[in-house]
Amino acid sequence: MQIIESSSVAGVIKRSFDRPGRNWIKHIVFPDFQRPYCWSLNDIQKILDDIDELRYSPDEERYREEDEYYLGAICIMPLRDSDSPEHAHDMALLDGQQRLTSLMILARVLYERAMRSKTDVLRSYGANIAWIMGRDLVWKRAFLYQEPATLRHIRQIYFALDREYRQLEADAALDDAQNAGALSFYEETLLRDLRRFRYILLSGRLAVNVLQSLKEAEQYFQGENNRGLPMSLLDILKAYHMRFETAPDRQKEIRRIWRASSAYGGLSMNRRRANPTAKRSMTKIRRLLPPGSHNGNTPLKLMSSRRS
Repeated sequence: MQIIESSSVAGVIKRSFDRPGRNWIKHIVFPDFQRPYCWSLNDIQKILDDIDELRYSPDEERYREEDEYYLGAICIMPLRDSDSPEHAHDMALLDGQQRLTSLMILARVLYERAMRSKTDVLRSYGANIAWIMGRDLVWKRAFLYQEPATLRHIRQIYFALDREYRQLEADAALDDAQNAGALSFYEETLLRDLRRFRYILLSGRLAVNVLQSLKEAEQYFQGENNRGLPMSLLDILKAYHMRFETAPDRQKEIRRIWRASSAYGGLSMNRRRANPTAKRSMTKIRRLLPPGSHNGNTPLKLMSSRRS
């Protein structure tokens, strides 16, 4: 496993990880075997509040832009898919989906609202954060998602966040007390959040782990997601089986079966209480795996010995 000690958030979005030279990573792909994106607006607000709490200096009565903010670790792995040569220069994200997706949603909403504004300072900040993330708006195509539930939730959070700003904008338009030429409280709020996000891009730090094999991925899956939910038994079992299969068509079929199993409640901790549909799915998956890739007991032993 290669460890890039630290990268700014902007470096991750640009896929350069703050390393000099030409960026060879085209996309960061969020595989469909990951649990769907599930963060709420409160989770996004928590990041923004944490940042203000960290960088505000009561003694100096100002925000210290020079302090760094640690956002945890992410884990990526080269996406090797012989049937999709367009992904030859892509990386699969194994850990960090909730944080990176939330930041990208925030980026889209803030940028689009800033660029629609008639206020010069807001448009200037919007253009600046777009330049930090990559020229020609390539940052909008940096992340690729495969899970339908994730795409649906991304849209829900995007519209919910935009709706909050839209409500502020409508309330500000009704405020007859605001001085001519001064920023409305909506514009002040948007400017504050643009400054916060610019700080995240430049001073937010991520540890980046680069895995090179499915075996390393399996070992990594047996841990927990940073600032996320613990890996479920279903996640671990999936990683256990997926590491044996490298053929793209078989991997796709395993993912299809796995999604069907999850829809029926997944696997129980106790093999005697396991969902019948899930049991049939496990049998189908095993038939797809290469001969000798499992001993027939290890997954079920894991199921019956793991304690909640």
